[in-house]
Amino acid sequence: MKKILMVLLLSFTSICLANGGENSSKDEAINELTQIMGLKEILDTTMEQTKSSVKKILSDIRSQVTVKFPNMSVKQEENLQVILDQYANTILKAIDTQTAAGIYVTEIANNMSEEEINYTLDFYRSPQGARARQAVGKASSKLNAYFLTQIEQATKVAYAKLTADLEKFTKELSENR
Repeated sequence: MKKILMVLLLSFTSICLANGGENSSKDEAINELTQIMGLKEILDTTMEQTKSSVKKILSDIRSQVTVKFPNMSVKQEENLQVILDQYANTILKAIDTQTAAGIYVTEIANNMSEEEINYTLDFYRSPQGARARQAVGKASSKLNAYFLTQIEQATKVAYAKLTADLEKFTKELSENR
């Protein structure tokens, strides 16, 4: 949370510096818009869904390896878990919510005038706007969950095929030495 707020602050500072070092009313409106739109919550939810998806994908991979090698020792199972944890950490480190927040703020600044931002704020402050925010938030969350579920399912199938293809390929390489 502190990191996201820091990024937003840094992003606004960058925009201000680009505007001659003054904190303009447009910058303040962008700040309010990101707060009212729930940028922090959007990023937090997306990151949690992504972590859950990665965990599911790796669980499926672990299951496939265990089926293929049912007689693994406890030490081998521990080594497999270390490998899977490292893989997960690599994936999750690639997702930087600070960068995402900066992109969001920059795009608003570059693509909306102050008047448009204020008009949008007026709408989102209204009861209809509050309902729209809730609906869009739920729809975005469901859409993200859909994409992640599809990726999980496709990865399960693709991983099984990939390992079979790689085994065949490496066997052919070994035979052709």
